[in-house]
Amino acid sequence: MTEKTPLARKPELCIFCAPHEFFFLDGSEAWKQEDIMARAIMFNTEQPHTLWFTRGLIYCLMAAGIMDLCVQSLPAFAQFGVPVFHFDPLPTPHKNTLTNADKQTALFRTLPPTARHAAPPTTPLAKRVFDISFFGNISYKREKFFANHASFFAAYNCFLYYRKTDGPLTTQGRYAILAHLPRYIAEHSKIFLNIHRDDNHFFEWHRMVLQGMAAGAVVVSEECFPHPLYKAGTHYLTETTRHMPNLIEWLLDTLEGQQEAEKVRQNCFKLFNNKTLIRSKKQDLASYISSVWAKQQ
Repeated sequence: MTEKTPLARKPELCIFCAPHEFFFLDGSEAWKQEDIMARAIMFNTEQPHTLWFTRGLIYCLMAAGIMDLCVQSLPAFAQFGVPVFHFDPLPTPHKNTLTNADKQTALFRTLPPTARHAAPPTTPLAKRVFDISFFGNISYKREKFFANHASFFAAYNCFLYYRKTDGPLTTQGRYAILAHLPRYIAEHSKIFLNIHRDDNHFFEWHRMVLQGMAAGAVVVSEECFPHPLYKAGTHYLTETTRHMPNLIEWLLDTLEGQQEAEKVRQNCFKLFNNKTLIRSKKQDLASYISSVWAKQQ
């Protein structure tokens, strides 16, 4: 269901994903009703220090429950008496394919022939087309990072998509390919970079876990807020922006570094294939939704 879904098709319990985007998309006006909000769960995906978070906050606080990818955000929401839940699903590593429409875009046509076919996450690092890849929106901090290390990146085979955002990404229009291209490129990459937009060390779950780790790439990031499941040095590697090129060079060009990269990759695969953990997380989610729903009866 989308923001354009008629109210006649409204389920009894609604879960709104990314309220900072949903309620600002064309067609969402009909959903901005107090009785709908009061019986709904909001799934916040935005960083708490951003304008995007602020504009979605009113919808979160009107809701019957709030789910969030960031465990550090939950105590603040809980202070308002709203039942909260840390939503942390385990991604399924699988080969990501692009649509025929995606393949007609100029962005796809820039790819080398060896990257124009889907690759499974299990593809060995040595057989991947790109040494380094990055997807993100423009910021002063990122601008400084890439400018300072331009000569370093020029020595490697990179895919760096760095854009100025003009609104939410949708699954239609000229930016539709960006809904799945990052994961696709990560499956062709040895290293998937995570550079924070500013000095807040938010754990970017979507980029690091869903796009990078699940694609079988090694995530190299700045230091992040602690995560209950994903540990620095085990599931991803961290370094300051100043010394990050040294870490990347070690991972790509030395036997010891390549062995460490493979160990990190296998740690992620082991986690994603933990059947007991998968089942536990599904049960926790079902229990939370049931508890919120029970209060609405």
